[in-house]
This record gives sequence, C-alpha cells and structure tokens, in this order.
Amino acid sequence: MNGVQYPWLSDTWANLQASMQHGSLPGALLFSATEGLGEESLVEELLKVQLCNSSTVEACGFCHSCALFQAGTHPDLHRITPAEGKATISVDQIREGNRYALESSQLSGQRVIVIEPAESMTEQAMNALLKTLESPPDSCVFILRSHAPHRLLPTIKSRCQHWHVKTPVLKDYQQWLADGGISKVPELYYQLCLGAPLKLKAFVDEGQGAEFDSTLAALTDFVEQDFALPKSFVDKCSTDTLSKLSLLSLALIELQKGYFVELPTVENHPQLKRLKSALDYQRVFDMTRRLAKLIEQLTVHTGLNKELLLSQWLIETKTR
Repeated sequence: MNGVQYPWLSDTWANLQASMQHGSLPGALLFSATEGLGEESLVEELLKVQLCNSSTVEACGFCHSCALFQAGTHPDLHRITPAEGKATISVDQIREGNRYALESSQLSGQRVIVIEPAESMTEQAMNALLKTLESPPDSCVFILRSHAPHRLLPTIKSRCQHWHVKTPVLKDYQQWLADGGISKVPELYYQLCLGAPLKLKAFVDEGQGAEFDSTLAALTDFVEQDFALPKSFVDKCSTDTLSKLSLLSLALIELQKGYFVELPTVENHPQLKRLKSALDYQRVFDMTRRLAKLIEQLTVHTGLNKELLLSQWLIETKTR
C-alpha cells in the first residue's frame, strides 16, 4: 500500500512528494521528530520512492526494485544502526558507509544510505560523515533520522535539508485513536506522552495510564492522610522506577501551572485535582524540585536504595 501510514504525517509527505516532483531534494536529508510520531514510516515510504525504477513521486510497488525492497534485499540500500549490544554508531561503520557511497549502483539507480538514530553516532563518526557530506557522491542520498537533533554536530545539520515532523494536537488524531478503540483520553495523558500519538496509544492500550493513575492516587492518599505510611507509593514505584518518576515529574510540572490558570489537564484528572486541593503551590514546587534531584541520583548512581530515597522524598513533602 502506498502513502504514509499515519494521518498526521500526510502534510509532510505531500511536501516531500512536491520536492521530489520538482527534483529539489538534495543529497542529504535529516528527519527529526518527537519519539512516538511514527516518522520512520515516512522515511520508509521515501526510501521506496528513491529506489523505485518506475516513479519519482510514489513507489509503484511492482517493479524489480520495489520487490527487492519489500524482501529487504535491495543492493542499493545501506542501513547504519548501532551494532548489536552497542549504544553508538562507530566511526568504522560510517567509513564503511562512505565507501559504499562511492560505489556504483547495482541496479543503475540511486544508492541510499540511512543512518538511525543519527544522534547515536560518536563524534569521530560524525566527523567522518561530514567529509562525505561536504562533497556528496552523485546518485547517492544520505537520510538521517533523529529524535535528538540537538546532539548532532551543527556542521552535520547545516549540510542536510532538515525535515522536522511537528507534533500534532490531540484533536487532530482523536479519530485515529477512536478507530483504534480508544474513545476518550484524559488531557493529562497527552502531556505525559509529549503529544506523540503512538506513545499515547501504547500508554492507554498497555495499561500504563491506569498504572500511573494508581501511583498518583497512592501519592495523594499519603499527602491527605495524617498517619499514612509511604509503603503503598513506594511499592508502586518499585519497578520501572525512573520511568514512573519521570511521568510523575511531568504531572507535577503541569500541576504547578494549574495554580495560575485553570487547565483541563488538572481539572479533568481526579487524582491531580485532589493533589491540588491538598497542597499549595510552594509545596508542589518543592516536591518537583526534590523529585528532579532524586531522578538524577537514581540515574547516576544505580546501586542506591530506591525504597529509602523514595520514602524520604515522600515524607519530606509533609515535613518541609
């Protein structure tokens, strides 16, 4: 099936098609997006067109080149990703890609080199790529995909045509969620997922939203009750701790804003609204500040006693 997979990508795809039709796509492209927008499907669609023998705007799906792409065996497509068990793309991998870029196409078409995630390149690797991007080979396209373009060297970004996929607002993809069986989503979930539709859908489908609500309820119960113990909250944060605390941090930041202006994210979420009633702004601000320090501690020092630190953070909410 041709065309992009997700409706919020259709405008970007239309602009890409217009550029291809006018022959204005350069030899190096950088695609950036918030994680969870599905921009990888956009890149895959672009790859099909770049390699198709029959079309310059939309892959035909029937030619020999398209068949090889579908089979994952196209000889003119080279993907560079971190090696198994590694977190970075090495300079040797980029040098291999540079050599590939200088070779002739085996199907008398374009060669395409995909680097993802581009921010995982080491500085040495970026410098090696830069030399090739300064004088790109004919009939070869470099496509970089990144969720953190700020980590790329400015010189790399300056030599690529940058396509940033914007995060859609919730109302623009509510129908897509409804088609997937999700009829109503709390506004707070949208903020927790940074507006990313795929992340939001998984957040609801996999029960992460319900789990977050339960964790927030345990926090609010502790704050409201005079003689409550921190055990319930600590137990809920005992697994996937950093992820849960990061979500809680986002919720507390949203709550802080809710003291100055009425927000649906706060007013329409029962647990967050309860917490707003139980605490004043200054105490929530202090909680958020201390939580940021706790997250940093647990990130840097993995051997710390999580239960003790979580209990201390919670108890200080009442005693400060």
